[in-house]
Amino acid sequence: MKNRILSLLLFYSSLAWAQQNPITNYAGKIFTLNFYTIVTPCDLDGIVLGGAYPVDAPKNALFEVDKVTASEDLVIRFRVWKLKEKWKTKDSLLYQEQFKKRQIFNFKEDALSGKKEINSLTGNDDNLSHFLLKKKDFDLYCTQYIKDTGTVSYGALVEPFKLRNHPSYFTTNLSLGAVVGYQRNFPGSKEYFWGVFGGLSISSITLDSLSTGGKVTTNSERPAITPSLNILLGHKNINLTFGIGWDIINRTSALEKSWIYNGSWWLGFGIGISLFNSSSQKATGSTQKQK
Repeated sequence: MKNRILSLLLFYSSLAWAQQNPITNYAGKIFTLNFYTIVTPCDLDGIVLGGAYPVDAPKNALFEVDKVTASEDLVIRFRVWKLKEKWKTKDSLLYQEQFKKRQIFNFKEDALSGKKEINSLTGNDDNLSHFLLKKKDFDLYCTQYIKDTGTVSYGALVEPFKLRNHPSYFTTNLSLGAVVGYQRNFPGSKEYFWGVFGGLSISSITLDSLSTGGKVTTNSERPAITPSLNILLGHKNINLTFGIGWDIINRTSALEKSWIYNGSWWLGFGIGISLFNSSSQKATGSTQKQK
């Protein structure tokens, strides 16, 4: 009984502490701007710097919250924009763009030289710029950033065409089954994705003269178990698959034993709409080149 009471007291005390310290709602998290959003240069306490003007922070910029003011506005610090020396020659426009963002959003003026510390990848803690973000703008335009590490996905797969080997033979033996695998967005995209899947299907195969070495004169159908490995390319709800599979039938008769493609690999492809679903909500990505 005492342990239960103690546990309840600890729970309510931690809840009260969290309510008194709103920074706990933001601590250890990274957020992203979903739209261009007005922020104002300030110090770590949220006091607007003298002579400072509001600026438009770029869409998809990543930031962390360092403090919550008494009015619940947020003192934020932008993640440092990447700056690579090789961009000077390979992509000078990107280098200049990232350089400018560092000047405006990442580093303050150096007290001695009056210059921005923009060549440092991290900068000193006391040289990092802070900005005031209105709470209403945060609620309207910001979401937590979660790096896209891919998801486990599943779905139905239909492969209507197969190219068999030894000898090469194009068939329309239909395979229908289920697949499960790994799916991930292409970098910088929320609409295009790729995946690798394994599946098991039921197929209908044809025993004919060509596939039995001339031992069959009348065509007949047989069911087959078909394991497969597939690569998926997708855009929104449209999916295109390329795969390799193996049709395996029962060999209970001389007729079935004469089928030369039993257990041999084939290549196939399929097109589908809304075939695949993620087992969890898609992660929020960002196209900003920030750390």
